[in-house]
Amino acid sequence: MEVQIETRTPFAAAFKLQTLGYSVIPSGGGDKHKAPLVDWQEYQQRQATDSELETWQRELSPQLWGIVTGAISGIVVLDADTSDTRAALESELGPPHVVTPGGGGHWYFKHPGHHVKTVAGLLPGVDVRGDGGFVNIVGERPDGKYQIVQLPTPDNIYSWDRLPAWIRNALSSRPATRETIGEGALIPEGQRNAHLTSLAGSMRGRGMSEEGILAGLLAENRKRCVPPLSAEEVGRIARSVGRYEPASLPVGSSVQQKAAAPWPEPLAKEAFHGLAGEVVRAIDPHTESDPAAILTNFLIFFGNAVGPGPHAVAEADKHACNLFCVHVGETSKSRKGSAQGQVRELFSRIDPTWADNCNASGLSSGEGLIWHVRDRIGKIQKGEPIIVDEGVSDKRLLVTEAEFSSPLKVMSREGNTLSATSRQAWDSGTLRILTKNSPAKATGAHISILGHVTKEELLRYLNDIEAGNGFANRFLWVCVKRSKVLPEGGGRPDYGSIVPRLHDALEKARKLGELWRDAEAKEMWAAIYRELSEGKPGLLGAVTARAEAQVLRLSVLYTALNGDSEIRPVHLMAALAVWDYCLASARYIFGDALGDPVADRIQDALRQGQEITRTSIYALFARHVSATRIDQALRLLVSTGRAQCKSSITEGRPVEVWYAT
Repeated sequence: MEVQIETRTPFAAAFKLQTLGYSVIPSGGGDKHKAPLVDWQEYQQRQATDSELETWQRELSPQLWGIVTGAISGIVVLDADTSDTRAALESELGPPHVVTPGGGGHWYFKHPGHHVKTVAGLLPGVDVRGDGGFVNIVGERPDGKYQIVQLPTPDNIYSWDRLPAWIRNALSSRPATRETIGEGALIPEGQRNAHLTSLAGSMRGRGMSEEGILAGLLAENRKRCVPPLSAEEVGRIARSVGRYEPASLPVGSSVQQKAAAPWPEPLAKEAFHGLAGEVVRAIDPHTESDPAAILTNFLIFFGNAVGPGPHAVAEADKHACNLFCVHVGETSKSRKGSAQGQVRELFSRIDPTWADNCNASGLSSGEGLIWHVRDRIGKIQKGEPIIVDEGVSDKRLLVTEAEFSSPLKVMSREGNTLSATSRQAWDSGTLRILTKNSPAKATGAHISILGHVTKEELLRYLNDIEAGNGFANRFLWVCVKRSKVLPEGGGRPDYGSIVPRLHDALEKARKLGELWRDAEAKEMWAAIYRELSEGKPGLLGAVTARAEAQVLRLSVLYTALNGDSEIRPVHLMAALAVWDYCLASARYIFGDALGDPVADRIQDALRQGQEITRTSIYALFARHVSATRIDQALRLLVSTGRAQCKSSITEGRPVEVWYAT
């Protein structure tokens, strides 16, 4: 099924591909000479121009050319690394479009029109190149001709429906990673069952179907088990593990769902103070979106558009109006995007320049975030300073991420700088990565982040490191759901006088500087500060640890909306109402998890009404967790009043029995 484009140069082949509608970029860098040679985030949104291709060819002389996969090019690529993994998939998928030099294969599918994740380790040795992915597609053959090696013609691409259901299901949940799978040494007799059972548990814990688990185990069995187990035995393992619900199995260090808390009560009326409330009341009858989503979208948009002028100072820290917020609700059913679309349209009328130039999406790296707000870049050439890049003059940036699980996943990769850079953006607006390959830096940046995610994805992908290192507590977590049903649509809001008034409010707010609380607000702040600053236990405490700072920023924002020069009690009450809703949302989302995955797993087992021995506790983790680590988790459970231990007298030594308290 390989398709050749007989051209005289790789550049001609790349040019031909571009005319077919694919987003083409130069490649040939990196340790394996397969990496892109340009910052290719931009080309996930648009195709390169003919002149860009010519400039790359002239200045970079690329060894390879590649295609940005996903919606921009209309393709999704399933990549099997070896002949074993290719054989495991071939029976279900049919022959690959390309058999790679190492014996693997590539299958090409038409993009389905909704987001398809780019994942490493869908199965052992199987990757998916979807949205945000990249694949090399042209190189030199031994006979000197150039060939499209990873792309059939559009007519030959498989339909999305040809993918088996278990693969499509796996693409909508978190895959088992290579770290989970554990590539490397061969598995001898005596260890094969335990290894495959542990692997199956990890895959099931990430939501994979029994069929997907079986395919992964068969590939792993052929590759590493010596000698391989029989297909019947592998099937038995897959069936036995596939009976369990995914949430009942531990998955690495992922945060698992804990004891349920009630859905938050509606936002208090104080949150709808002033213009913010008028905007919500104007939009609400015309959308199915949650009023909480409309309000927080509006606050995030206004807080970024106003810039760094209005701010308050707490000790040495400056707190402006830029907020980080994530809306958490059911996918498509909670109308998260609808609320954002309504508010975006409003701001496109108020400040079209900001709407056009200061909005971006696609959080994937710290370097990419810095580049959008970079300072001027210069260097010394022949003893004289020269300007390499003029930088960005407007340092306001609102980053929206419709699939917030994507940045959560990339942050788990070794060396990714997104978490640290995001924290810098919230703290000070001075961003820099101290590596010689990252010359860009930013000062005075005013960055806001607005994301959407489901509760299940958040709990699956927010690991204990990001929950505990301060990344999560810089965000406002907001539960949202559909507020009403409008089968005929809600029509367009009549903003009437809101647009000119909001425009005037924005211009007035930009002239504000440092804000202080008036006498009454100071008294009110003193009364609530202790409660705000007191920590809460477990994971909930970790993700809400900046309560006083978040309330301060919200109060500055409400003050700026009013155009006032002092923070008054009414602004503080509005800020507290929003924070109370965010706190209730966090409690609903994260429950009473401790943030320690081992302790949380033990707590789950104890809450099922069991009294379990230490031996049974080891078995919860298939004996893959050390005694020292389990001791640490049990001490945490005891210190937080969640578990106790008693001794059970037997004919031999006393047995340690644990129970929930």
